[in-house]
Amino acid sequence: MFAGHQVWAFVWHKAGVELERYNKARRPRRLILIRHGESLANVDDTVYARVADNRIPLTDKGKQQASEAGRKLAQLVGNESVTFFVSPFRRTRQTFREIAAHLAPGTWKAIEEPRIREQEWGNFQDPTHMPNAFKERNLVGRFFYRFPSGESGADVYDRVSGFLETLFRNFEHRDVSQNFVIVTHGLFIRLFLMRYYKYSVNKFERISNFKNCEMVVMEMKDSCYCLTTPLSFDDGTDADDDDLASSALQTGTEDTDDQLGQVVG
Repeated sequence: MFAGHQVWAFVWHKAGVELERYNKARRPRRLILIRHGESLANVDDTVYARVADNRIPLTDKGKQQASEAGRKLAQLVGNESVTFFVSPFRRTRQTFREIAAHLAPGTWKAIEEPRIREQEWGNFQDPTHMPNAFKERNLVGRFFYRFPSGESGADVYDRVSGFLETLFRNFEHRDVSQNFVIVTHGLFIRLFLMRYYKYSVNKFERISNFKNCEMVVMEMKDSCYCLTTPLSFDDGTDADDDDLASSALQTGTEDTDDQLGQVVG
């Protein structure tokens, strides 16, 4: 009887190991985050006082940047399947359309995802108040500072956490795409990396913003996603954390539609 229990325990263990291996094998090969192209507000920040942030369009240069990002993405993924998650802001939707134009028809689908939108700074940015707000942010830090009537970086971090849960549930679908591409904003990308790789607040504060249409690639290697895009830091260093994140916090495990709706290429 005891030997029989041992046999069944071994069988269940092997089945569990094989199921975990199968589930990891079904995960996308890559998670790719892309910041939107140059927007009108990137060249004239007074636009924020006249146009709602979610309605600010790309410049002509921004559209060219997005088209170039599409060419690079097509070279990277070839004819592999792609699922896009796109921020509902005008500049990210425009960026997505320029990118998707370079992918083979029938290889991609897109979902508009409000949780990956830009940090909310209030409905409009009063140019007489913003200089003082930026001074306060420099004192408090980007992660904890909350703009009046807006969000803090910590609020966006919470949105990232909820989005990651959804993202990982998508891995369970039978027809999961080989690539997940997230078209979003610079702050969201930095907070996504912070959340996934368990960076400390200190390290997040030091990470430089990504350039317009810069592509951040996380590639599946040895059953986990490895960041293949090098980070740059505002203080010019490339050293790892000098605090808890490099020790205790790193022992944790990984986390498991309107106009776009469900757009299929």
